[in-house]
Amino acid sequence: MNRMRLLILVALIVVVLGIAAAFLLGGSTEEDPAPAQPAATAAPGEPTSAAEPADAEPTAPPLPTQSLVSAVIVVQNIGRGQEIPVDALQVRAWPEEALPFDAVPIGDHDNNPDTPDITVQDYEGAIARTELIPEQPLLNGYLAPSRAELADTGSDLSTIIPEGRVAVSVPIDRLTSVSYGIQPGDRVDIIVSLLYVDLDEEFQSILPNTVNIVNVSQPEPNNFQVTFGEEIDGRFESESVPGAGTVPVIVRPSEDPRPRLVVQRTIQNADVLYIGNFPVDGVIFEAAASPTPASIDVDEVANQNLQDGEEPVDTGLSIVVRDNIVTLAVTPQESLIITWLIEARVPLTFAMRAATDNSRVITDPVTLEYIMDTYEIAVPPSRNYSIEPAIRSIRQLLTENVVALSGQTASVEQE
Repeated sequence: MNRMRLLILVALIVVVLGIAAAFLLGGSTEEDPAPAQPAATAAPGEPTSAAEPADAEPTAPPLPTQSLVSAVIVVQNIGRGQEIPVDALQVRAWPEEALPFDAVPIGDHDNNPDTPDITVQDYEGAIARTELIPEQPLLNGYLAPSRAELADTGSDLSTIIPEGRVAVSVPIDRLTSVSYGIQPGDRVDIIVSLLYVDLDEEFQSILPNTVNIVNVSQPEPNNFQVTFGEEIDGRFESESVPGAGTVPVIVRPSEDPRPRLVVQRTIQNADVLYIGNFPVDGVIFEAAASPTPASIDVDEVANQNLQDGEEPVDTGLSIVVRDNIVTLAVTPQESLIITWLIEARVPLTFAMRAATDNSRVITDPVTLEYIMDTYEIAVPPSRNYSIEPAIRSIRQLLTENVVALSGQTASVEQE
């Protein structure tokens, strides 16, 4: 009995000691911070084994420093012929083995103290000889000191044509060019004016046709003779004539057929690239003062061959020679449309757009019927009275200029 009690007591003591040990070990794990481990000392050139903070962004391991050099890197898209802005370039470390031999120099010249340092700013304002894309080293072969030196790789004009478009030239005059207000950089719509006439579908000639009376006779068997009578320019009708009843008549036109006019806006949002003829050398980007329009002194010309006793002319007028051609950037299909209109000698009028307007609006073709219906213009009825003198004409919009495909257009202006 005493032995049994002793065993139970020993078991209770072991349980109590086990519980106490577990409590002490658990409290030490939750409350006592782990002792700080000393930072491992890395050998030169070897990565450390210390853990990075949990919120630190992962970074790629750096390339060996002995193989990196400073290089100028393009960080923006730069079109051919565009002036390079300083913020389009950055100096970065670049693997020496991957850097082209023609890369532009940059950075400190430790091996040659007499050579000044070169920075990104030294390349600001240079001209891109070819299209540059981001993340490529800048090479000397990509640069031109000025646009004038781009001739070896194309014209200046090609550098300002938007991608997907082509350049075409179109004749203009004072009326069709918004009073010569169109300038490079503007955008215009093209309005066409067409005159329609009726044609004979087989002859493809304008109606009405000319009619001849044909006489056929047979003086002998199997011998027919055909003679042409009077040429008739008109059509056969019948009219009631007092005292003669209904008789056949020929109705002739009192004038040539009148064509029917229709006006419509066609090509929209065309870019104006240039006004006038291009320079002989093709250079259009060189800095120059604003050109003064060429002028001819009317009095000087008129007084060149004065005879003795003749009074010199003094009108104060001069003939100002203006450019009569504009170069536009349009889509390839629109270039064909423009060429067709020019070949057909269709008058073209340019409507200038607002600088911020890129919209495309559907318009209705304008005819005489459209104007009459839209603005409710009534056809005046016939009356048995009128005014004197008879109104046989009204004012017309006249210009002294004629659209031509070559040469220059002259206008007279007061000095």
